[in-house]
Amino acid sequence: INAAPELALGAGDFTAEAWVNFDETPSSSQHLLGPHENGQYTDWCVIAKGSTQELEILLNGIPRLLVPWRPTAGTWTHVAVSRHNGMLMAFLDGELRGATSAPMALALTNPISLGATINSVLPFKGSMDEFRVSRVARYTSDFIPPTRPYRLGE
Repeated sequence: INAAPELALGAGDFTAEAWVNFDETPSSSQHLLGPHENGQYTDWCVIAKGSTQELEILLNGIPRLLVPWRPTAGTWTHVAVSRHNGMLMAFLDGELRGATSAPMALALTNPISLGATINSVLPFKGSMDEFRVSRVARYTSDFIPPTRPYRLGE
């Protein structure tokens, strides 16, 4: 997805989410979603760190939040990252797994990639569905993950 001003998240609220299903339990890092180009994570991204069994969220190229996660192969998992009033939160299947202060502004200088970095590093091995980035904090506490496809404008 090409970089565009309307996708720049700034310092405000946002949510990035997707359903993911790994072909096998990851043993190495796999890029799930977020901007990346030429070996640089300069904006934000979500990575499944197989070697440490964690979900990692980077903002402005810096790891900001790590939460324990051991994905089960062949099982769909809803992954969501929200920021509300400067608080960054990670959710797995609707359960709040971690939070940290992250009030910094986020530009969008690189294309958003799904399932691998732009140069095919850290490939995600599995399936992904219902990717969405919103300029609102859709989730601020535990929730029931959506069970139907998103509609335009939701």
